[in-house]
Amino acid sequence: MAILTGHSPGFLSRYSLPPGNTASPEAQRSINAKYDKMFERKDVSALIEAKSARFLAGGGVADLTGSRLFVRSADDLSIVSGNSVQLVMTSPPFVDVIDYAKENWMRMWFGGVAKTYSHAMQAQSRFPQIWNSSSMAGWEDLMNASMREMLRILKPGGFAAIEVGEIRKGSEPLDERVTRLAKEVGFLPVSVFINSQKFTKAAHIWGVNNQVKGTNTNRIVLLRKPGGPLFDYAGTFSDLSL
Repeated sequence: MAILTGHSPGFLSRYSLPPGNTASPEAQRSINAKYDKMFERKDVSALIEAKSARFLAGGGVADLTGSRLFVRSADDLSIVSGNSVQLVMTSPPFVDVIDYAKENWMRMWFGGVAKTYSHAMQAQSRFPQIWNSSSMAGWEDLMNASMREMLRILKPGGFAAIEVGEIRKGSEPLDERVTRLAKEVGFLPVSVFINSQKFTKAAHIWGVNNQVKGTNTNRIVLLRKPGGPLFDYAGTFSDLSL
């Protein structure tokens, strides 16, 4: 999926928005006309093999034998037993900043989930487990329910890492809300890691300047479930329990 859109020779598309950004069919036709970039046949298998070779050049991947993939809403993890998971990692929707059906329609088409653009745009009704909250109160309700499930499935002493950002021109840092909600459901906040971003070509396309619009930082909120061994940063375990 990482090479689905782009305009370099190694991408599957002829000339489109950078990776992670998907234009609608109408917008793509406008791009084609503006830059005189029409249809070009490409060897999909060869491009995927080349990308995979580059990805694996630094070493192999972990053995995933016995792994399972579930498609569920994060506020209903009933398929997972309690006290059975050591680590939860997630990046919840940034409230109403992104239309996930629109942004991922081409991925859904390529993966056989949607037949057309209009079919993909019906994803919210077809997959009601996809979050769609236009208010902070609604987002907090969904996060509260999801974090209760995370706490339930984690082993005592297990960790949850939740990646969010600031929205609405920096006036709404979601990590502060996540930390408050975490305390309410019973998590122990450990730390917040902040990565200040330098904007890429995709940001410039939308006229986004550094530290003005968009999401300028990635923030990972690290939480811990009470109980269990306490890991110290020297690489040893203690019998202490918070």
